[in-house]
Amino acid sequence: MNTHLNSNNKPGKTKAFFICLLFAFAFWLIHDLSKTKNMALEIKLEYKNMPPFLLPMNELPAKLNLNVSGTGLKLLLTSFYARKKIQIDFNQMVNLKNANQIILSQFFNQNSPLPLKLKVITVLPDTLYFIVPKGSQKNVVVKSNLQINCKAGYGMELKEVNPKFITIYGSQHLLKSIDTVYSESMQLFEIDKSDTYQLKLIKLNDSLVYSADQLVVATEVQRLIERTIILPVKLKEAGLFRSAHVYPNTVTVKYTMMQNEQIQSDTTNFKAEVFIGRGSKHPVLITTKPGGANILSILPKEVELVLLK
Repeated sequence: MNTHLNSNNKPGKTKAFFICLLFAFAFWLIHDLSKTKNMALEIKLEYKNMPPFLLPMNELPAKLNLNVSGTGLKLLLTSFYARKKIQIDFNQMVNLKNANQIILSQFFNQNSPLPLKLKVITVLPDTLYFIVPKGSQKNVVVKSNLQINCKAGYGMELKEVNPKFITIYGSQHLLKSIDTVYSESMQLFEIDKSDTYQLKLIKLNDSLVYSADQLVVATEVQRLIERTIILPVKLKEAGLFRSAHVYPNTVTVKYTMMQNEQIQSDTTNFKAEVFIGRGSKHPVLITTKPGGANILSILPKEVELVLLK
């Protein structure tokens, strides 16, 4: 009877074999992950803080092929980060001034931008080539030729224009007459959504070198809300008179403003002033208002004055 019970409690030969196999595989995996190995890796790049004197000969690569070295465990974990962008920060590089090339393998091994600090063996492409500008240089303003016509009931605000300035390299004779660079023209209609636009900068002369070749314009488009406020009217030249009275002394102003700017619609952000005209009636103008406010009407448009010198 006891012999029968003991035989039932013992694991079968097949079950014992798989348990041993599982333990063997676990020990092999631990041993294998501790070994140093090589792995091919494709990564996406983004560039940060590139100084204006570095002018790429060709478009900077958006991807790199790396051959990296590390333990099996590090390589396994790194594969989960392969889809994330690696940042190339020019502020972390040394000896950049007047440089015409940058060795990426040196940058990777010095700054370790990769997760888990893997050793980089090879990089393809490994070298970024830059133009060494000759002649004089000049910083100039960049202006956009983007014209946006919003759909009825919508308003647009420029959130970002980048860059605001660029550096131009070339002969002093050509640079002398240049103080502004414009983007290519783009005209859009019936726009009702925020967006970002990339506009190519117009080259004024083929012999000139620009520190940037395009302008990025970010816009915010929102619905317009119509509002009405009553404002006191002040005489612009009141200091010239001993006494000045305005009739009526308030005006009703109707205006539109984007949804996200309602907080600016307080009456303290507006100012209505009357200017002395030639006739008996004198015009009222809104001399101060929030940047996003569009005045639709002022009632009354003209007021009467009683002045004592």
